[in-house]
Amino acid sequence: MIIFLSNDDGIQAPLLPITVEALSKIGDVYVCVPEKEFSSGGHGLSPHNPLWLREVQIPHAARAWTLSGTPADCVKFAFAKLLDVRPDLVVGGINPSPNMATEVLYSGTVAAAIEGCLHGIPSIAMSQNSSKCDPREAAKCLIDIIARWQRNGFQPTTTLSVNYPELPFGEIKGYAFARQGWRWYNDCFLEMQDPKGRIFYWMHGNNLSDRKEEGTDLAYMERGYVPITPLSFDMTDYAMIDQLKKTTIFDEQRKA
Repeated sequence: MIIFLSNDDGIQAPLLPITVEALSKIGDVYVCVPEKEFSSGGHGLSPHNPLWLREVQIPHAARAWTLSGTPADCVKFAFAKLLDVRPDLVVGGINPSPNMATEVLYSGTVAAAIEGCLHGIPSIAMSQNSSKCDPREAAKCLIDIIARWQRNGFQPTTTLSVNYPELPFGEIKGYAFARQGWRWYNDCFLEMQDPKGRIFYWMHGNNLSDRKEEGTDLAYMERGYVPITPLSFDMTDYAMIDQLKKTTIFDEQRKA
């Protein structure tokens, strides 16, 4: 199996060599990751900046590169310029913090996986619930999910977002197919001053509240399951389309 791996934590990410080593046991691993951390950068691209490529050595990787761009840049560039063979699977991660609920909108880890899906390759975004997780246990989980999915046939237009709890792999309660929950953060911008007296702001935020409704990723995580959420790049609100069609508010301009 040919596996392409990217992340949003960059080439210095402590979890990168652990992920590569685990994946190398089931396939040939090709890696392209950002030169620096790009956490919470979402699905951004770099059309207005030059991209600098550098080949690097990562133990157990077939080949590896770092790119001065975003996670989505890395996937696009790899498919266009680096890979001589079409991968069977794209993996984003392993991310050291969760990507559940509304967090998937901002996640570079998820963006890398979604970008793989846009290229017609089945993809997995793998994340840990916190830094208290043992990444080698999360890696065991990732390999198990890939093996199960492969046995049943990869779906080329599917991205699975997987989040791993703070438990040994042998103690998880199981896998749960989950929908996204809701998670709110406060928007806080610290005002600071540089040595020349110029004011700048540093963004940070704290989790204010979660909506852990039954069937959501947040609820299953709290109960010791590994929530698996299939994601799509189609963000259309189909229910709202049907609702709007029943109204007359756009009748004067609507042509179809």
